[in-house]
Amino acid sequence: MENTWLFIIAFGVLGIIAIKWASRIMAFIMGILFIALAVLGVMYMMNAGPFKNEIAGIQNLKEKFCNEKASANKCDCIVKKLEIDIRERFSSDEIKELEDNKLLMLGAAIKSFKAQEEAIDACLEVRNASHEKEEFIKQVFDQKGFIGKAKGVMNDFVEDYKLIEDKY
Repeated sequence: MENTWLFIIAFGVLGIIAIKWASRIMAFIMGILFIALAVLGVMYMMNAGPFKNEIAGIQNLKEKFCNEKASANKCDCIVKKLEIDIRERFSSDEIKELEDNKLLMLGAAIKSFKAQEEAIDACLEVRNASHEKEEFIKQVFDQKGFIGKAKGVMNDFVEDYKLIEDKY
């Protein structure tokens, strides 16, 4: 009889300790995830880490595609048309605001690309460079943007964390 009460008390104490321990682990995991998301957000805004080559803004597009190494077709037929369209639709203050918010800038670039697609196709067709449109799309719009990259980085983090967690 005394052993039964001793086991009940021992299991009760162990249960309370396990619940406290589990809640601490969950709080720790949630804290790590929150910090990781905050770091990813800052990295995205500062073009650092996996977001270093983010090319959503017009200036970044010009730097990447309008230089000696890049194709003049992409610069003249795509980037310049996107820049003209965006400058016609937005004031200079709005463009500065868009450049600060990369997700909005990427959205504006996509809408501008769709609006200018016929002119882009005609320009590339004249230069016999239609294939460069697909290359441009892959280089700029198919890179999955912030959300896809963030998911990839977070998935890697979670997988790495699971490996660590399995060791304990």
